[in-house]
Amino acid sequence: MANNLEAMDRFMQLAANASRAASGSPSISLADHDEMQLLAKVLSDSLPKKVQLIVSGSFPINGSKQKDFGERILRLIKVSEKFGAYDTTNEPESILATFSLPAADKERVLKLCNDMRKIVFASVDFDDPHKRRLLNRIAAIEQQVHANRGLFDVILGGVSDLGETLGKFGKDIKPLSDRMQEVARIARKNTGEYEQIPAPEEIPKLPSPNEDDSD
Repeated sequence: MANNLEAMDRFMQLAANASRAASGSPSISLADHDEMQLLAKVLSDSLPKKVQLIVSGSFPINGSKQKDFGERILRLIKVSEKFGAYDTTNEPESILATFSLPAADKERVLKLCNDMRKIVFASVDFDDPHKRRLLNRIAAIEQQVHANRGLFDVILGGVSDLGETLGKFGKDIKPLSDRMQEVARIARKNTGEYEQIPAPEEIPKLPSPNEDDSD
């Protein structure tokens, strides 16, 4: 219990730091966001499910996104403490897109995840914090694959994280992006909302550091 209280205090501190970010001045680092994701797992029985989904998403890279990120978390926790937590797992399945993979697709996705992990480990193009972030995202995808009903948002988070990382370093690592796209396609075709979910066409990329973004 004491450990959970300490974990909650730290989680709230990081969320408050994020909420104080200014438009052009981020207030939490990639490592802080990684820490929040781990703390959310420790506090899975205490945090509203919506908070866990927000934290499991992509790193808010600028000040305004961090401010929104922190304020959403703090408000959800405040409301749940006052009125009681609303467990989104009891919502109709159509609210959150989920997927369930047959054996052959599950085997293929797990192989793709293993391939991506090897590529990230071997890459000299990313720094250690971004390597850890990609590896954590791959592990999160594997966790959803093993679940009875995996959250498709976690897959989309992997596509987004990879795109941001490749864009940040100005790299286009095709074997990595091709595998992530295939994972997204397989998960998408096994959702109950297949027709409503746009197909992942390509990994989104931020402009590389050398590109002129002054226009």
